[in-house]
Amino acid sequence: MPDLIIFDCDGVLIDSETHAVRVGTRVLNQAGFPVTEREINGYVGVAGPTMYADLERKYERSVPADVRERWKSEMIATFHEELKPIDGVHAFIDQLSMPSCVASNSAKSYLDIALGIVGLTDHFRQNIFSAEMVAEGKPAPDLFLHAATEMNASPADCLVIEDSVNGVKAAVAANIPVLGFIGGGHCQPGDGEKLISAGADRVFAEMDEIFQYLSHSNR
Repeated sequence: MPDLIIFDCDGVLIDSETHAVRVGTRVLNQAGFPVTEREINGYVGVAGPTMYADLERKYERSVPADVRERWKSEMIATFHEELKPIDGVHAFIDQLSMPSCVASNSAKSYLDIALGIVGLTDHFRQNIFSAEMVAEGKPAPDLFLHAATEMNASPADCLVIEDSVNGVKAAVAANIPVLGFIGGGHCQPGDGEKLISAGADRVFAEMDEIFQYLSHSNR
């Protein structure tokens, strides 16, 4: 068993990505960007500034500042009505015998709100780390290394659970073992193979499967 489990947030702890993609597509369309939900889904796991910069290059125009605020505020409003935790995640966390934390490219203010909505804030308390806290977000290793340091764990003795290619790449770059998760509502056929290709040790579609794997693993 690892000494520390590092969870990504969106798509691993909370089933948020479909809501975020739907809201973001609508807001960008209203701002004159003819993006599709499939296109925005391709940015899952990408830090916000990187995504916006890519959209600006692709469409040769600036993303208005209010788009970012509207996306966030409308997404949070949607979360209050519709957001749910990933199936089985509460039971998984309750059974863990080792420390755990969250390491996400999302903003800390967002993480606090989203995790609070699904009742996970009390579990993680101060052990919630955002890409805002480091020089570079995923796929750079900075965030996972920061989380390990703050939690007093050696990277080799940690385990990351990720749903995105960029997240898996970040764990690999940090020399931290990583499991892929494809149980979120946004996941598509072939996503598991992409995570394996990026460096995930194994891929799982259910939280209970991960717990059973860890229970019978020497890692």
